[in-house]
Amino acid sequence: MTNAAPHEVEEIAAGCLMARVRMIARRVTRYHDDALRPFGIQASQLNLLVFVARFGPVRRSRIGKILGLDPSTLTRNLRVMTEKGWIGDSPDDADGRARLMRATPAGLGLIVDVAPAWRTAQATTRALLGVRGESLVWAISGNAMRASAGTAVSDLAAHTADPGSSDRG
Repeated sequence: MTNAAPHEVEEIAAGCLMARVRMIARRVTRYHDDALRPFGIQASQLNLLVFVARFGPVRRSRIGKILGLDPSTLTRNLRVMTEKGWIGDSPDDADGRARLMRATPAGLGLIVDVAPAWRTAQATTRALLGVRGESLVWAISGNAMRASAGTAVSDLAAHTADPGSSDRG
């Protein structure tokens, strides 16, 4: 195996979009995880809990497809959240093999409790991104969700709506 030529190293180091996006994602996740730590929930778990609270009861497979989560990550997070009593599941009457996930009263209460800390993390994130960056995040995330989930996203359009748009009233 030969070492990469200096040109390729420089090209990838200076122009890798994936590296830049991951760096921003880690920073934003850290803001949210730090704010949520006193409540015993991680940012990734809050994202799942809010999704299930808003769209549940919902099948695990649909959650994974819409949010772009691999099955092992989804199962691990849902297990923790179920053990903590934030999410419950029940059989799907339409398909006895599937389970429907729903937010429990404890999960809904947790969302209310963490909201002020979440708002603080959001403000920090907005300061990092700026107005233009925030608008781009909303546009790109909508494109990514449509690409990964196809037509399944059409009924979840409100989930990706830009809260800064005129829809907010």
